[in-house]
Amino acid sequence: MKAIILAAGKGSRLFPLTKDIPKILIPIHKEKKVIHYLLESFPPEINELFFVVSHQKEKIIQFFTEQENERYFSRFKSIHFVFQKEITGTMGAVNLIQSFIKKGEKFFVIHGDDLHKKEDVYHFVQKIDYGMSFMKIRYNPNYYAFDFKDGCVSSSRKQNEREKKEGAYIASGMFILDDRVFSFPQKILFSQEIGLPQTILRQKEKVPIQAFIENAWFPINTFDDLEKARSFYQKKDR
Repeated sequence: MKAIILAAGKGSRLFPLTKDIPKILIPIHKEKKVIHYLLESFPPEINELFFVVSHQKEKIIQFFTEQENERYFSRFKSIHFVFQKEITGTMGAVNLIQSFIKKGEKFFVIHGDDLHKKEDVYHFVQKIDYGMSFMKIRYNPNYYAFDFKDGCVSSSRKQNEREKKEGAYIASGMFILDDRVFSFPQKILFSQEIGLPQTILRQKEKVPIQAFIENAWFPINTFDDLEKARSFYQKKDR
C-alpha cells in the first residue's frame, strides 16, 4: 500500500524552532525525531512512501541519505519526494500523487507532523476500507466535531459548549482513500487551499466514510503539543 505523508508545512506556530528545521525532523526523545516515530508506526502493508514536501525539503531528503537512519526506512520498497510549489492545502497535496494511483487502488494519507500509537495505525490500515481517524479530545475549540452512525461519519459541526470543555470527536489526520477521491468536486477553503476532509465529507452520502476511533494522537502544532508528545515518548521508551 502507498502512503502519502503531508510534510510541506512551515510550522509557523513553532518558530523559531522550525526556522532551521522542518517539523518532521523536530527531536522528540534522545536521537529520535518525529520522522523516526512516524516510520516506526507504519504496518507491513505500507511499502511505498510519497513525501509531499516544500519548506526545507532538502533536509527531509537528506534524512534518507544518512546511513544511521537506514534501519527506519530500508523495509520500504521505494520512497518518493513530490514538491508542492504552491500552498494548495491538503487535497492539493494529495492531488500531486494522482498519477501514481491505479484505478481502484487504496492508499493511506497521514500528516507528517502528527504522531499516533503504532497499534492505532496498524488497526486503522488493516480494518478501514475507506475512512478517517478520530479521537475524543479537548483540543482547539475551532476544530469541527463529528457525529457517527452505524460506524460511519453522519455529520460534522461546530463544537457545542460542553464539548469545548469536556472534549469532542475531532478528525485526527489519518485517511484511507481510493482513486475515487480525485473525481470528487473539490472544496476550496480560502485562497487556493483545497481541504481533504472537506472534499470527502461532501460525498459521504455517495461514498460512506468509515470512522476509526483511536486511543492516542499527538498533533505537533504548538509548543504545548510538542511537550505532550515528548513526555509520552520519553515514558514509552524507558
